Amino acid sequence: MSRLKEKMHPVHVVLVHFPSALYPFSLVMDSLGIYQSNLSFSASAYYALLFAFLSSLLAALFGIIDYLKIQAESKAFRTASIHGALNVLWMFGFAVAIKLRYNHFNADEQPSMIYIFTLTVLVIGMAFSNHLGGDLVFRHRIGAKKSNPPIDTKNR
Repeated sequence: MSRLKEKMHPVHVVLVHFPSALYPFSLVMDSLGIYQSNLSFSASAYYALLFAFLSSLLAALFGIIDYLKIQAESKAFRTASIHGALNVLWMFGFAVAIKLRYNHFNADEQPSMIYIFTLTVLVIGMAFSNHLGGDLVFRHRIGAKKSNPPIDTKNR
């Protein structure tokens, strides 16, 4: 079993790319839908938002598993705690966005500019959380092979 585990990629690190791409994609599709007055873009945005949220839940599950392996006294634990707490906040915001979209999806309406602004804030916030996640992988080696040395970001 340990040989199999050594050959597998860390699941959380693999899964986070789906919501990281699909949330901004949803924002772009909604923006194009408004700009082009085309509900097809809005439909694409809705399904991207939904799939992003579902993949976020799966990534979060594996993120919690990784989190529980971090020593509580380490700097990585503090960074991981902030990363996780922010992601819970963003996921709550995206859940509200899905609910708002679901209420208007069957109507012939484009999302409001308030919705677009809110989604923009959520996507920017998620990008900051992603930065913290990258810090965990590249600096603290969480979810990375321990045999590879940390990347020295100070001398770049």
